[in-house]
This record gives sequence, structure tokens and C-alpha cells, in this order.
Amino acid sequence: MGVPAGSRLPAADSRVNLAAMPIDQRDIDICLGSGDTPSAWGGSMTPPIVQTSLFAQPTLEKLADGLDAEHRHHVYTRGQNPTVEVVEETIAALERGEACKCFASGMAAVSAVMMALLEAGDHVLFVNHT
Repeated sequence: MGVPAGSRLPAADSRVNLAAMPIDQRDIDICLGSGDTPSAWGGSMTPPIVQTSLFAQPTLEKLADGLDAEHRHHVYTRGQNPTVEVVEETIAALERGEACKCFASGMAAVSAVMMALLEAGDHVLFVNHT
């Protein structure tokens, strides 16, 4: 695959040498799952990968409550998924942040930011420099 005309590649000496960077023991502990409780996952040493799209609900009322607040309950994977929650918690811990939100695509992330920041009547100006 070629390099587009007019683009520049970084100089060889400008690359970051990851092997020379100091590693924080907290990051190692976070990545290895220190502090995880295997009993929360049925004894598994690592969190299971949840591949279901729908989650069982004990009653119709619980289903209705869950659908009203899908972003806080396991009802449908699009709203919440235990596997994604583990990834979000891990990334937030590695970044020393309060929380993290993962999206299925970059466009979903951009849309979420726009919907959170914009109000009715706001205008957005996009410029295309190509």
C-alpha cells in the first residue's frame, strides 16, 4: 500500500520506544485483573465473554422497568452488556478516570457526543478541506 502524495512519514528517530518506557505496577495489576473476584463470574479466573443479545427478566414489570432505563440494566446488549462493562471499567482504571464509555463504531461515539452537547436550535458547521 503506497503513501498518499504530499503526506510525510515520521522520522525514524521520532518513534516512541515502548520497551524503554517505565511501566507502572498499578497498570500491570489492572491488566492482570488484580482485585477481581472469580466468584462474581462463577469461578472463572477471567470475566466471561457475554455473546447474547437478550437477557432474561423475571417478570413483565421488570422487563418494562429495564426497557425504560436500558442504559442501566441488562435487557438488550445494545444498552448494556457485562463484557463491555468490564472493558469500560478497565480502561477507566488504566486512564485514572472516573468512567469510560465504549461504542461499537466511531460514528456512534461522535453521535453520542453531539447528542449530549447540542440542544434544539443549535447549529453545527462542518468544513471539508479536501
